[in-house]
Amino acid sequence: MRISPLAVQALLYALVPLKIHSQTHEDECTHGKLYVTDNQSALIHVFDVSEGKLQDLTEETTMMLPSVGAGQLVYYGPPGDPLIVQYRGQEGLGYQDGFVRVINTGFSHDSHGDHGHVEYTDPSIVSNAIIDECARPIHQVRNDDKIAIFCDGSFSTDPQVNTTVHVLDETMLGSSGSAIVHSRVLQGTHHGVAIPVDDNHLLHSVALKDRVDRVPGTSSLPSTFQVVDYDGNILHELSDTSNPDTHCSGFHGSASVENTFVLACDDVHGGIVVVEYDPQGGGYTSRAITYPPDEKYDSFRIGSFAYHKNSHYIVGSYTVSGGTEFHLAAFSPSSTSIGESNILTLPSDSRQCAYQFEVGTGEHLLVLLPNGVLHVFEIADGSFTQVAKKEIVPNMSACSEATFTAGIGQAFVATPGTRSMYAIGLTHVEEGEIDVFESTLPFTPTAMTVSGFSYDAACTLEHDHAHAESSGVKTSHVFALLVIAGSVFF
Repeated sequence: MRISPLAVQALLYALVPLKIHSQTHEDECTHGKLYVTDNQSALIHVFDVSEGKLQDLTEETTMMLPSVGAGQLVYYGPPGDPLIVQYRGQEGLGYQDGFVRVINTGFSHDSHGDHGHVEYTDPSIVSNAIIDECARPIHQVRNDDKIAIFCDGSFSTDPQVNTTVHVLDETMLGSSGSAIVHSRVLQGTHHGVAIPVDDNHLLHSVALKDRVDRVPGTSSLPSTFQVVDYDGNILHELSDTSNPDTHCSGFHGSASVENTFVLACDDVHGGIVVVEYDPQGGGYTSRAITYPPDEKYDSFRIGSFAYHKNSHYIVGSYTVSGGTEFHLAAFSPSSTSIGESNILTLPSDSRQCAYQFEVGTGEHLLVLLPNGVLHVFEIADGSFTQVAKKEIVPNMSACSEATFTAGIGQAFVATPGTRSMYAIGLTHVEEGEIDVFESTLPFTPTAMTVSGFSYDAACTLEHDHAHAESSGVKTSHVFALLVIAGSVFF
């Protein structure tokens, strides 16, 4: 078996005593905490998985959000601290009761020169980052210590509720002033995204003109994109439809890696658009990564992304609307095209229920299929290599039966129908082994995410293939934020 450079880094094995090391001194690390919403209440349930112990998973505490409508779901943002919670609102109210809350997880990592300490206090809502009347907040993107919240709005109300974008500055959370540093109303309501570029620049989608004019049956997807400053001046426009480098039709799915921004466009456009920002000169360029020309991929397009800053590759869902063949495609942002070697064909009629990079190292891609089996891949040279797979949920037959989230060397699957939680350890994944611990929850789980950590205090594991006395955990200083795109479009 090929051993990759980062393959020795994984979860602290649940059956091995915790023994924390660095190269020269004793230090503390964390696997974060697991946050789970309850579809019968506005409670967030918090589970302590910080020490890597997954057997006998027990609830640590709960916290209450503002009231939510019956049957409505609360959604989390990507892993990381702080924790972002979004409620989409009720259709009968034009979704205008939707809201966003920022949760202070209570995590702190105090550095004392040659060592550091991890501590937790009770979680709380950040008072200077409250966003109310956010109709259908769905996508959020973190970049440059900022978080852009995209409120889709409502097309069915009269008048329609326009799309609104809010930008939060993470460095101002909990300070005396507001952490909401910019808000912008976009004409029309559409399902798009906004990406913070720097302290004064915002890349955002633009609604179709027919959508703005309320033409019935108009697609909710954007017409294109533009970069603006906070005063509204257009700095870069993607509007030349004669050139695939300079427009993006039918967008759904984005990724951001420092000053490179990746947009998933439809098959009419024929590929992905990469927008690059030069912070020194202040200028922008854009170019296309084309889809395969092979007829067997006719009408296929990417609809969402998974990515990690420690991975050289971004992965996208690659399929056709209404089709029965499902694929994942891996590519580098520096690529010019996606080829056959970059495409992973999933089992027949098996659309991925979820696919995320392991949060800590970004070394492994985790893919949960409708049959309840978790597949783990490494990606090298743009190709997928499976290193392990295991059935997590027995007798599972549909994605609707489970919810999934990746963690730091861990992963979690919950099944609302049975109120089961499956905690997954990835310590020995390079040896083809996946550890699963099942427990029963006293509530009906819906959305989940891992938060309450920083990347310089996240645990990694030096796996001892000889199974010596115990494995050593060291603090890594090379972690970066994992941002997960929204739901698969098709």
